[in-house]
Amino acid sequence: MKVMKNKRRFAIILSILVGTLLSVIAIFSVSAYNEDDPVITLSYLYEVAFPAFKQDILEAIGKAPDDDSQSQNVEIPAVSITDEEPESVDSNETTVQNQSYTLLELEKGQTVLADSICEFISRPGSSITVVSPFETQGIADITNGQELYDGMEVPINAYCIIPRGSDGRGFTVTSQKAYIMIRGEYTIG
Repeated sequence: MKVMKNKRRFAIILSILVGTLLSVIAIFSVSAYNEDDPVITLSYLYEVAFPAFKQDILEAIGKAPDDDSQSQNVEIPAVSITDEEPESVDSNETTVQNQSYTLLELEKGQTVLADSICEFISRPGSSITVVSPFETQGIADITNGQELYDGMEVPINAYCIIPRGSDGRGFTVTSQKAYIMIRGEYTIG
């Protein structure tokens, strides 16, 4: 009988303690909320956080608008790939591209040498090989994580970078035609 009374007393005390603990948690939860610490919602991100972040970026790169009302309409420039027809090129033509890729249609035997840092992608149906006067330096194949040296074939759809210009690095077309997406300064010979 005494054991039963002790269990009942213990259950009542435990219930009071749990109830008190839950009440304290509820009071602190309600008092912790205030106007200075809003709950972040998707609309808050789109309407407040992202425009402020965009404005900070524009100011950092020096293209911030003079008027805050214009900040909603400013677009950060993006690199785009053109949808133009391939550009057929003649020998010894120098081309300069800044922001977008140019699709070149090259003939067998034509060589493209970088005049500055150059990026290119060999498209399907093309076969090109690396040209490099260096034994231990070539073209960086970023897609496959390897260095391509003189005479090596460039894989199709591999994103490649010629890290320095005017040092004799580039590529030569070995198929009848080659379609190359390229960006940077280069000379075709």
